[in-house]
Amino acid sequence: MSYEKYNASDKPEEKEWEFELLASVNLNNVHFTLRDTANVSNFLTTLNNAARVFMTPTVFKGKQTIRASFMNWRTNEFDLKIVMEEMRKVVINIDT
Repeated sequence: MSYEKYNASDKPEEKEWEFELLASVNLNNVHFTLRDTANVSNFLTTLNNAARVFMTPTVFKGKQTIRASFMNWRTNEFDLKIVMEEMRKVVINIDT
């Protein structure tokens, strides 16, 4: 699934695209952050506490960032939709 394909939202009023991709995706690691990097810790805590997906914090080029790694060879487009939906739920509720 391409990023552009999923980026076409039918709900433009949502803050769902508060994410910034920081590097090309190599193998199975995605490094991204929130537009407001002060919210990275809150975002990760909330996302991980929901227990549907798990991501970790890291620092990339001096920025507080988020690392998502897709490790299972059976991961498919349906799984990515779950991840994006969980991320959307969290980011639209973060106080900015």
